Amino acid sequence: MSRRERILAAVVAAALLIIGVNWIARSIRNAYETRQSRLSSLNSELLGKSEQQLVGAQADAEIAEFRKRSLPSDDERAIAVFQAWLRDCITTAGVSNPVVDYTTTQTIGKLYKIHAFTVAARGDLRQLLQFLHRLHNRNYLQRTRSLSLQPTDKPGELQLQMSIDGVSLLSALPDQPDPPELGPRGERSFEELLARIGNRNIFSEANRAPKFSGNSLAKVTVGRTATIDAKFADPDEGQSLRYALGSDAPSDMKIDPQTGAIEWEPAEVGEFKVLVSAFDSGLPQQRSDQELVIQVEEPPPPEQPAAEPPEFDDAKQARLTGLINTRGQWRAWINVPTKGKLWKLGVGDDLKIGTVSGQIVDVTDRYVEVETEGQRWTLTVGQTIEAARAAAAEN
Repeated sequence: MSRRERILAAVVAAALLIIGVNWIARSIRNAYETRQSRLSSLNSELLGKSEQQLVGAQADAEIAEFRKRSLPSDDERAIAVFQAWLRDCITTAGVSNPVVDYTTTQTIGKLYKIHAFTVAARGDLRQLLQFLHRLHNRNYLQRTRSLSLQPTDKPGELQLQMSIDGVSLLSALPDQPDPPELGPRGERSFEELLARIGNRNIFSEANRAPKFSGNSLAKVTVGRTATIDAKFADPDEGQSLRYALGSDAPSDMKIDPQTGAIEWEPAEVGEFKVLVSAFDSGLPQQRSDQELVIQVEEPPPPEQPAAEPPEFDDAKQARLTGLINTRGQWRAWINVPTKGKLWKLGVGDDLKIGTVSGQIVDVTDRYVEVETEGQRWTLTVGQTIEAARAAAAEN
């Protein structure tokens, strides 16, 4: 073989060697990539199955928890239990005209049943909140589909209309016991719920505070029981007021919480200041305070008994019967039949007949002029003394 042929053979051999090495390397790389892809696929499949197992375990735990809250799987028992619970909640709240009715039962697949109920009642916002709070004290599987509150003609009263469902899991026991735990809303105290929701007026204007409408000054007598009326008026129609005394009030002073009437028998003379508070029944509740000044005085002196009028007034029967001139002087003849007497009086004589007491001022041939209590009047023949005096008083 010539030198040229040997070089050509070496070149061909080298080329074949390079091609073979490349093929072997490519085959190894493809096999590695295929293996890695398979491993990745297997890992993904394993992770998916693990997640499915975890989700299944979580679902089993949730179903077990739901089963504890489920109504009995027996329909009749489930309906009776939930209806009794709704009635207990609504009547305990103290509402009026409570009505709880069962409507329908619906089966959802092979998992659970829905028992539908309606609830109706009338009451104020506080009572309806008491009902809802108690309803969630027992953690049944339940759902409120609708809730309606409408004001009635009675101030402060609301009409409740509610649609609510109770759920029975088909896997629950026929006599499934009541849930042992409180619901998430029932964990809050009623006072907290009332503070957040109840202390507001949801259908009318803001509640206004009562206004004092009485007299802030009262005068009473020492040693005598006195009644003082602390008058407040509420500007909002239909509300009632409750009254209380401040801590500075005397210990023996009492107030009627419904009317505001204060009763007290003071033991000493002096001036006392007492705080009176009035609370309304609106939401939120409003309060007004008023300071009363009570002056305790000595009792007045005893009154002197008034003179009793005569049982019969002679002046009503005494009559001027004549005017007589004797020796140049006129005299009045007054007949008093009730006494059987005839009075003959001249100028300057006193006139005291019945309730009339005065003096004769003048006597003429036509009349007699009489003065009683600084007033002058005339008496003519035929007149009674009382009629003449009354006629003068009218003029």
